[in-house]
Amino acid sequence: MKKETFSENQLVRAFLNGEEKALTPLIRVTQSRIYGYILKKTDDIETAKDLSQDTYIKIIQQLKLRKYKDKGKFISWALRIAHNNIIDWFRVKKRLAKYEKIGKLDLIEMLESRILNEERVMIKSEVFDMVRQLVVQLPEKQEEIIIKRYYWGLTFSEIAEESCISINTALGRARYAMQNMRKYIERDKIDLFKN
Repeated sequence: MKKETFSENQLVRAFLNGEEKALTPLIRVTQSRIYGYILKKTDDIETAKDLSQDTYIKIIQQLKLRKYKDKGKFISWALRIAHNNIIDWFRVKKRLAKYEKIGKLDLIEMLESRILNEERVMIKSEVFDMVRQLVVQLPEKQEEIIIKRYYWGLTFSEIAEESCISINTALGRARYAMQNMRKYIERDKIDLFKN
């Protein structure tokens, strides 16, 4: 499949029809617009890279769940997902700003007291990547709860309020998400704690 001979919507339809190879040219065609949009809004290169990657994970999930309706340009739909990720990022940034009131020397002392050796950092990073791969396999509502709880650090009360659901619903979705992740670990024979 040559990227220059297909439109975004043709590539999306090909991907939805099972042609996994259509994803690469689709990303290539849209990557600069999505990254540029995120960079303009965040004004931070590393954040833009991270949010671009998260946006594509969401796009792929939404496509696999058949959430994309071919009613216009694919890029507009993709930019809406990027925009939502940016809003979430600003919310987290605002929440983290509260913690910046800790003195810089106190913060440095806290960090120095918890320095991990290089091997432990690598293991932690590998485990984080494996867990992230499990999280993106979850149904959308369960994934949202896990991200808000364990990546953003929100309490279940805050999640319930922000998502307009009851705290019991938030707790239930988290419980089902954990059960599903355990199933994925068993299914794929993943060893999160290998040496």
